[in-house]
Amino acid sequence: MCEIKVQIPLRTVEEWEAGRRKPPEYIPRLKKYQIMYEQQFGKQNKKEHDDTV
Repeated sequence: MCEIKVQIPLRTVEEWEAGRRKPPEYIPRLKKYQIMYEQQFGKQNKKEHDDTV
């Protein structure tokens, strides 16, 4: 699973992945937003960092 920066306990994520528990409705939306954000701004931040090195 990808890195989650909202401090969800590893055991909880494992339970979701195994299908033993279902995440709250907002979690998949939050992860989707995080991925979109990182795709949009992560590339810009990397480019800015590469330009300064």
